[in-house]
Amino acid sequence: MLADVPVNRQGRVGEIKILRGLGAFTDSATTAIKQWQFTVAVANGENVASRVGVFTVFRPQQLEVKESVARHLATLNRTRRCRQDPSSLPRTFRDPGYPQTATTSGVVIVEVTIDKLGIPSSMRTMQDVPALTGTVLSAIRSWVFMPAMDSDRPVDGTLIVAMSFMRPAIFTSPN
Repeated sequence: MLADVPVNRQGRVGEIKILRGLGAFTDSATTAIKQWQFTVAVANGENVASRVGVFTVFRPQQLEVKESVARHLATLNRTRRCRQDPSSLPRTFRDPGYPQTATTSGVVIVEVTIDKLGIPSSMRTMQDVPALTGTVLSAIRSWVFMPAMDSDRPVDGTLIVAMSFMRPAIFTSPN
């Protein structure tokens, strides 16, 4: 799910605008995001309202992503941009798959600063799952981003990436 999230002068989330998403996943992500508290943006010494992009990935319970999921994620490239779009958005996405050496589940959350060229300039892990975080950071480095826009000009922006991992179900033959 891809969302544009307004943050008020107190760091609280306002009305979330869903840019892309699937029903049940969108509801779950929106409920979680509404509980987040952000550090307040400051401009000229004053607290100001801001916006942040949020990209949540609900990975299927398998080692590799199914083609139908990949096809849905490819629609991100068709997300419309406007003159005043303060959210940085992923243009391409590569699902890292479930790490074959991992034996855990969880959600990794990373704050990514995207520069005006669409390149991640920094990443900060906000929720760590040690066996999974490195996989997420590596995947993000391989993505291509659209920078945030202000009056038709690219500007630096922030994207929060939340990627969930469930341990894959591995079935063995009874033979």
